[in-house]
Amino acid sequence: MKKTLLLLLISAFLVSCGNTKPDQVAENSDDKLICTTTKKFGSNMNTKTCRTVAEQKEERKRNQEAMRNSNKNSTSSGNTGGATIGN
Repeated sequence: MKKTLLLLLISAFLVSCGNTKPDQVAENSDDKLICTTTKKFGSNMNTKTCRTVAEQKEERKRNQEAMRNSNKNSTSSGNTGGATIGN
């Protein structure tokens, strides 16, 4: 009897573990929803953020462009980021 009950519990556990399919997956990879959990600085609460692959690509592109622009601005103004010594 105990073996049968144990076998049933293990079977139920394995069946439930096998059904870990993501909730929202589209055929197009850019429409795939990816969720991340992050902890904000100074807080113990987690924040869950869900974005599509396309949104992540767009944000990455904007961030890279902003870095390029900030690098162009700092080099065009003569600021090399180092300390200057005045006479």
